[in-house]
Amino acid sequence: MKAPRLMKDRISQLPQPILHRILDWLSQREAARTCTLSKSWRYIESTGPYFTMIEDHFNGSYREFINANERHLQLYHDHKICPQIIYVNLSTPGAE
Repeated sequence: MKAPRLMKDRISQLPQPILHRILDWLSQREAARTCTLSKSWRYIESTGPYFTMIEDHFNGSYREFINANERHLQLYHDHKICPQIIYVNLSTPGAE
């Protein structure tokens, strides 16, 4: 019995700007899940041209939210990448 042929991963070989454009079409949750595809996709979502901080989309405490975003910004720093757009949306405590 023949072993199944593995398909060559051509998407991971695309330039990062194209991979970031692909991620633009995904939800934030779907984009985050791409890190499991391969090593080359591990940091793609977190080093894109847009940095978004939306508190309402985060399930956790305010401190966890801040820590997660600090780690995300550290990835930009480590990869020597400057985001083109930074979007921040914080809720006002007690506002309804």
